[in-house]
Amino acid sequence: MAPQRTGRASATRVVLACLATLVLAPLTFPITGCTAVGYLIGSAITHPDPPHSLPAGSALYVKPGTLVVLATEDSTEVRGVFLGRAQDERPDYVRRYEAWRSGHAGSPALGGGVEIEMHNRKHQHGRFDGFTYRALRVISDRTGRAEQVSFESIHWMSADSTRRWSKDELVRLDAAGELPSREALRVGIVEPFSWRGNPQPGGVRDATLVPADRVSLVWIPNPRTARKVFTYLGATADAIVIVAAAAAGAYACSGSDFSLAEPAGTSLTPYAFDTWSGDYVRPDSAAAPATGTKEVERPAAPSAAAESMLRTTR
Repeated sequence: MAPQRTGRASATRVVLACLATLVLAPLTFPITGCTAVGYLIGSAITHPDPPHSLPAGSALYVKPGTLVVLATEDSTEVRGVFLGRAQDERPDYVRRYEAWRSGHAGSPALGGGVEIEMHNRKHQHGRFDGFTYRALRVISDRTGRAEQVSFESIHWMSADSTRRWSKDELVRLDAAGELPSREALRVGIVEPFSWRGNPQPGGVRDATLVPADRVSLVWIPNPRTARKVFTYLGATADAIVIVAAAAAGAYACSGSDFSLAEPAGTSLTPYAFDTWSGDYVRPDSAAAPATGTKEVERPAAPSAAAESMLRTTR
C-alpha cells in the first residue's frame, strides 16, 4: 500500500521552516558573506572611473541627493548636492528677463496683459509672469492665481497686436536655452567637495539657486552599475544558502512526514493475526468475508455431555 503525506505533518514542516529561516539567517550571512564580497568587487571596479558630463538640459532630471558640479555661462562652477527643482522668485529674474526683452520686440512685459489661444480655439487672458520649463506662467484674470500653461497646449501667445509667439517658436527657444526661465536648480553647497561619496553631516552649507537657462554643463558621479550587479549576485547567493539551510533544518526537526494511511472510504481498524487463515486480517473481515471468497468452516466447540463421556472413557 502506497504511503501518503499527511496534512498535519506538512503544516508542521511549514512552521519549522519559518522558524529555521529566522534562526539561521543571522548566522548564515556572516558565514557566506556573498553580498559584502559582491559589493567590494563592484566598488573596486567602478571606483577609478571619473564623473561624466551631461547636456545642460539634463540638469532638471538629475535625482535629488546626487553630487553635482554645474558649469554656468559666466564660467563659474557650483559644487554640491542637488536638492531639487524650484521657482526663481528673486529680483534677479526681473533683471534677466528685462535684459532679454530689450532684444526681442513684441515680447510681453512682466505683469503686462497677454492673450493665449489654446488648441481648442478658446482664448485665455491674464497677466504675464515669466517663463518656466516648457511653459508660460500667467496670473489668470478669472481666478487671480498663477497658472502654468504648457507650450504644447497653445497655438500662440500675444502681448499686443504687432506679434504672435507661436508654440513652435517658444519650444525652439526654450530647448536652446534662450528663454529666461524661472525654473532653477537648488544646490546645497558642499565644503570640502569630493566625488568619493555622500557628504559628511555638517558638510552642506546653505542652498543656492542656479537658473536652469544659465547652466552650460552638468557633471555627476559615474553610475556604479558594476557595484549594483555584483551586490545583487552576492545577495542571491546568500538567499540560496539560507533557503537550503532552512529546508534542511526543518526536515531534521520534523523527521519523516510519511505514514501508512488507509485508502479513502475505509476505516482505520488495526490488523490482527488470524490463527485459522495464518495471516493478518481485520476483525471485521473475518466476520464478513469479501464477496467471491469461501468462508473457512471452523469446528464447533464440544458440548457438556460430550466432555463427560470423554472423561468417563479416559
